[in-house]
Amino acid sequence: MCNLYSQTRNVEAIRRLFNVSHNRATSIEPQPAIFPGWNGSVIRKGDDGERELVTMSWGFVLLQPGKAPRGVTNVRDDKILSSRFWKPSFEQRRCLVPASSYCPQSTVICIGPASASARSRLSHDGQVSRRRER
Repeated sequence: MCNLYSQTRNVEAIRRLFNVSHNRATSIEPQPAIFPGWNGSVIRKGDDGERELVTMSWGFVLLQPGKAPRGVTNVRDDKILSSRFWKPSFEQRRCLVPASSYCPQSTVICIGPASASARSRLSHDGQVSRRRER
């Protein structure tokens, strides 16, 4: 997917959009920025097969011998079924990520209704600022 996204809808809007029952939706707050390692909302299939809205950490931890663990969020679609790292999760633990906007890693232009041509940056105090590209 990407390394920065937002989810600005309330829990009722997400619940209705993804057909999640009232008793299967956790309480969430809209988030203007979600970075790797931060918590975000996902819709997954519960043990009984019903959709549920839960909060999970964004990304995977890649463990490599002799290296520090690092977070990973991107995978190439032509490698997902041949990768020992991604294939099990793709086949067994898929989920839907409700996103209002996203910012691809390879560009500074964010895509979505909140920032069609804006750059989002996180300041030291945790606030997201958007500025127009020149």
